[in-house]
Amino acid sequence: MRKLDLVDLKSGFTAAGNRGYFLKNYAVDLNIALIKFGVVFLDKFCYKKFWAPLFLKQEIMKKCAQLEDYEDQLYKLVRSNKEYFLIATAEQAICAKLLKNSFYIPNLPEKYSCFSTCFRKEAGSHGKDTNGIFRFNFIVLEYISLKKLNNL
Repeated sequence: MRKLDLVDLKSGFTAAGNRGYFLKNYAVDLNIALIKFGVVFLDKFCYKKFWAPLFLKQEIMKKCAQLEDYEDQLYKLVRSNKEYFLIATAEQAICAKLLKNSFYIPNLPEKYSCFSTCFRKEAGSHGKDTNGIFRFNFIVLEYISLKKLNNL
C-alpha cells in the first residue's frame, strides 16, 4: 500500500498512535466506491437506510451488545457521570432503534441497512502492531431483515 501511495502510516502514528493511519488517493476512492456499491445494491431490495450514532448509552448497549464482556471490549466515554460506549457494529445501533418497536406480522419483512464507523479494542489480538493496517477501527454497511419464522 505504501508503494502505491495509498496509506500514510507515519502521519497516522503521529496523530493516533500505533494503529493510526491515513488512507490516501485511490484507497479513499475505493473505500467510498465500496460503500456506495453496498448502498445502491441494498436499494434494489428495498432496505430502509440509516446512518448510525457512533455511541450508545450504557443501559442500551447492555441490551444490544452481543458481547458478555462488552465493557472490556468496547471504548467507554463518560460525560456528566453517565457512561456511553462507542459501537462495535451498526447492528447495535439498529437494535437500539428497534428496541421498543412492535411489528405486525403481515407487514414483515422489515429491512434495514445501516452505515457506521465501528470501534473495537480487540485486546490481545494478533497483528495489532502491524502498522495499523490489519487491525483497525473500520467502516461497515450492515443489513438486517426482520421476518416471520415459518413455524409461527
